[in-house]
Amino acid sequence: MDEPTNTEAQEEIIYEFDKNEREVVKLRKSVFKGKEYVDLRLYVKTPEGEDDIPTKKGVNLPVEMIAELKKAIAKLK
Repeated sequence: MDEPTNTEAQEEIIYEFDKNEREVVKLRKSVFKGKEYVDLRLYVKTPEGEDDIPTKKGVNLPVEMIAELKKAIAKLK
């Protein structure tokens, strides 16, 4: 298999958990046009063997903003 070019997106699922029986939350790390991003998004579950469907409910941030996201989450405790 060929390596993706600089303009193609590369992605890796870092963590996922069920929100309910129909939806799953996924944390992904991706590279697009040479820049790294973190994506936290709600997906709709599909039957076994099919890819879950991403929704518009989520956020895509450059990895440089992870520290700020951690600070925000820490304030929820």
